[in-house]
Amino acid sequence: MPNKILILLLATIFLQACGASSNIRPPEPLIEIESEKPVEADWAEADWDESFDSSSENPVKVVWDESFESSDEGRLLKLSAAILGENVFTVSSNGELTAFKLTDGDDVWSVELGRDITAGVGVSEDKLLLGTRDGIVMALDPKNGAILWDRRLATEILSKPVASSNKVIVQTVDGTIYALDEKTGKQMWRYHKEGPSLSLRGTSTPIFIQNIVITGFATGTIVALLLETGKQIWEIPVSQPSGRNEIERLTDVDAQPIVSEFRLFVASYHGKLVAIDIRSGEQLWSRDLSIFSDMAIDSKNIYVLDDEGVMYAYEKSTGATVWQQTQFQGRIPSPPAVVDGYVIVGDLEGFVHWLDVDDGRILARKQIDGPIVTQAVVRGRIAYVSSVSGELSALKLENNQKSKFSFSFKRNKE
Repeated sequence: MPNKILILLLATIFLQACGASSNIRPPEPLIEIESEKPVEADWAEADWDESFDSSSENPVKVVWDESFESSDEGRLLKLSAAILGENVFTVSSNGELTAFKLTDGDDVWSVELGRDITAGVGVSEDKLLLGTRDGIVMALDPKNGAILWDRRLATEILSKPVASSNKVIVQTVDGTIYALDEKTGKQMWRYHKEGPSLSLRGTSTPIFIQNIVITGFATGTIVALLLETGKQIWEIPVSQPSGRNEIERLTDVDAQPIVSEFRLFVASYHGKLVAIDIRSGEQLWSRDLSIFSDMAIDSKNIYVLDDEGVMYAYEKSTGATVWQQTQFQGRIPSPPAVVDGYVIVGDLEGFVHWLDVDDGRILARKQIDGPIVTQAVVRGRIAYVSSVSGELSALKLENNQKSKFSFSFKRNKE
């Protein structure tokens, strides 16, 4: 199936899943990158994709790439990879879990779990964590993939389990948070928030601030719970439902919150991006945006994608717009990540794009096999990017590419 047809098909599936009409924007055509970069001699044998480069000198180095079991492309599951120790782990929707060496991509082990996996790989200090379509949480040994324990919960798990202070925290699609004993899987407490009759297919991934769990819900709110007991400390609305029908009134907080210093950043669909002072609960700034995918952050900015695929960079401290990049509209980009001083994002044609953090210019790109719907995981200067089609690529941008490029971005200081 041609890649652009696949993009339109998957976009249609996504909209049908939440009941929307299929008024699909076609993918924005990629614009050639004008490059003036030297090629180091040890790149000579690399298998570069040159589809959109003005010369054969692609600055993206493929450190290694390996294949794993592909997932069901029609379901758009965000089965993110994870790094633990010296390995990176992938999982497919049919339950194949694989460990690769970070350094060279060697296959360490692979196991068939025989489960319908719907959540990406979570990690604790010494365990891998998975969630399934029928609500089973599994803890596995990262040395060999052996199942250490499993626990059945009430409903499907779409966001990866997370762990802190000997507890595994899991959010299910019915708006319930579970705390499980990390050693045994025994339920310690649960918290439930009733949601609307219609919501996006997804849930927020909880985060931890010391002894507090923070997560978002389909109600358009974020909640803070005590990690030890599950008692609610506070609840803050991110957006209020508005509109003429249930689709327009969707306000899910599906993006994982981010904490940086004393600031908590949260975002909602059909709502806002909000910065909150976690010391006082005071709102520092907000921007009207519709966001449902995870965000990225560095020392200066926060990077987000709206529901049309436009990427924005905002100053963390003031919320001022640093830049916006429109090149990814209609390409259904993956959540952004920050690596080695760049922002990277994938798309449903398998392209990985490197952006300048200062002005949003696209500096380089590399295509891998299959749609990219999950956020890259990062160690040092290398981004580990996985596709729905079952390719895991370790990619690195060589040298300093912040030189002579220009196209398709708007700088808009406020």
